[in-house]
Amino acid sequence: MPPSLLASASDAAGCEAMLRRLQDFLSDDQAVLAIGCGTGTTALRLAPLWRKIPP
Repeated sequence: MPPSLLASASDAAGCEAMLRRLQDFLSDDQAVLAIGCGTGTTALRLAPLWRKIPP
């Protein structure tokens, strides 16, 4: 993920810590629906951990 996506975060270290904590709750057998959750930066960072649903 390009570092520029976190550049606007007021606390980049806190954001990274939050992402690491969220990873503990996700696995590739889960489907996650993220709708209207801001800019989508968090979803983009965590998406590789989720089960992919074919279109």
